[in-house]
Amino acid sequence: LAVAIGGPTRLCRFGKPETFAAELVDQISNAFDSTHFKSACVAFSARTPEAVKRAVERALEEKGLPFIYSASAEEEEGRVMRDEEGGFVSRRVVVVRSPSDPANAPSLTKKIKIGLAVSDPNLYAGAMAWADGVLVTADSCSMLSEALALGVPVFVARFAEAKGKMSRFLADAATRGACVDAATVFVSSKNQTPSGDAA
Repeated sequence: LAVAIGGPTRLCRFGKPETFAAELVDQISNAFDSTHFKSACVAFSARTPEAVKRAVERALEEKGLPFIYSASAEEEEGRVMRDEEGGFVSRRVVVVRSPSDPANAPSLTKKIKIGLAVSDPNLYAGAMAWADGVLVTADSCSMLSEALALGVPVFVARFAEAKGKMSRFLADAATRGACVDAATVFVSSKNQTPSGDAA
């Protein structure tokens, strides 16, 4: 599962970082419960506030999702992430694996930071290429368009918070069956029968 996190805009508010992070990480965890997804590559954009990044990483750890690795080109090279040509570019990612996945080895349960070479490509692009599904925040038409172009299931976080053109864009895509509200799909198995298999 590729997870693309943009940033709050006037057309899609994120609210408090801790609240947003808890909601998003719950959806990632519930995606693992659906048995369709076994790992997630969480990528932050240039527009993601630092407080949101920290809150999401903290929430992932508190949820007990084993880290395969985390990487930040900013930390290793002093670089600043940026959007290039309107596309989503991320050089800071965290990869986690489902706790129930038997492939989890003890050596993979610790967070490991890795350095990135100057020539490293956009990490998010690689995650998208391998993704069986995309969980994306509802704040950017271009980011959503990139996800929709992949031909895999697209789940939208903060779907109900979108306003204006974002709301219309999402409504049209959902009507065509191109995306769904993540909050209605990734529901805890304790409360509802997982519907992830339908996607």
